Amino acid sequence: MWDIIQVTNSSDKKDIINLRKIVFSGEDVDKEQEEYWDWEFKNNFYGTAELFSAKKNAATIGHYAIIPQKFQIQGNEYTAGLVVDVMTHPDYRKQGMFYSISKFALGATHTDFTIGYPIREDV
Repeated sequence: MWDIIQVTNSSDKKDIINLRKIVFSGEDVDKEQEEYWDWEFKNNFYGTAELFSAKKNAATIGHYAIIPQKFQIQGNEYTAGLVVDVMTHPDYRKQGMFYSISKFALGATHTDFTIGYPIREDV
């Protein structure tokens, strides 16, 4: 099995980027750059993203990111979380990781609600 953790600093950045290279091979290669990662997750306009990883023997085998966003709904401001870069290493697919990591992440997030926009046909 694996352990799910909340990533609290940038120490896992390289592991997450390497997982991205495996999971999304050849897609959006600009997102494989550390500068892009910093811009998207660390220096976000509304604050630092909440990152969650699945680990097995210290290797990052799953990832789930929640980027903060601000919404105005009927005159009230809410902090929403945009769920992005949900990844499972190919060797661990169809074993319940998406369910495990999303349940953990949604229970730990500091947002009022989350949104997601699946862009791949298999999702």
